[in-house]
Amino acid sequence: MEGLRHPLSEENQFIGEANAHKHKSYRKVKNPLTGSLFKRQMSRAYYCINHGCPNFTKWFIAETGMKPREFIDKRENKMTRVRRCRYPNCHEFAFIPNHYCKKHIAHEKELRERNEHYRLNHKQSKQSRWHYNHITRYHNPVKAKQNRFYHSKQWETMRAIVLKRDYHLCQYCKAKGKLTEGNIVDHILPVERYPEHMKDLKNLVTCCSRCHYWKTRFEEQYYGTGLHGKPTGNPPITDVKLIATLSQKLASERHRTSSYNRF
Repeated sequence: MEGLRHPLSEENQFIGEANAHKHKSYRKVKNPLTGSLFKRQMSRAYYCINHGCPNFTKWFIAETGMKPREFIDKRENKMTRVRRCRYPNCHEFAFIPNHYCKKHIAHEKELRERNEHYRLNHKQSKQSRWHYNHITRYHNPVKAKQNRFYHSKQWETMRAIVLKRDYHLCQYCKAKGKLTEGNIVDHILPVERYPEHMKDLKNLVTCCSRCHYWKTRFEEQYYGTGLHGKPTGNPPITDVKLIATLSQKLASERHRTSSYNRF
C-alpha cells in the first residue's frame, strides 16, 4: 500500500494537531470521518462510485479486499422491493417507488400530481386548524367564552350526566338502528349559532367520533358554522333521527365524489 494514501490524510493530520494543541482557532474544525468504521467505509465506497477516483479506488480495494460496489451490495444486502399495482383488477407487481406496474405506468404521473396536491392542501388545512385553535379561539371573545365553558367544572358535570343518561351509546347511530359506543357529548343545535342552548341538557346527546365528524360537516353546510362560515338563515333542526339521516347522506355524497376522482 505504499504510495496509496487516503485523500483526507493531510486533513486528518491537521485535525489531529488541532485537537492536540486545543487552540481556539481550531475548536470549530469538524472531523470529516466521524462515525463508526462501517459508516466511514460506506461513505468511502460511495465516494469511489460517484467520483471515480482511481487512486482512492485502489486504496479502498487494498483496505477492504472488495470493490466499492461489491462492498455496498454485501453490506446493504439489497433486495428488490415491490408492491401491488394500484390499477383496478391488476395483480401485477410495481417496483418501489412506483405505484403502477409496467403496463399501467402511464398513470404514475397523475398519481404523483394528485398526492402533491393533497400534501399541499393538507399542510394548509393543518396551518388553518392551528391558527383557529391557538389564535382565533383566544382572540375572538365568543370563542374564548366557549373555550372557557368547555374547561369548566360545570361542563364536566353536564357531560357526566349526559353520558350516564345515554348509557354511553351514540344517539345518532341508535336513530339509524345501530348500537355504537360513544364518548363525545355533542350539542344538537350548534353553540356557534344558538349560544342560549349551550347549557341546556336537552340540547346534549352522546355520539361517536364518526357521527360527530359528519354532523360537524353537516352544520358547516346547513348552518354556516366553522372558521370561514357565514350564517345561512336555515331553520333549526332538533330531531336527532333527521340530523343522523342528513349527515349520513352528506357522508355518502362525499365518499361517492372521492371514489370518482380516485382514478
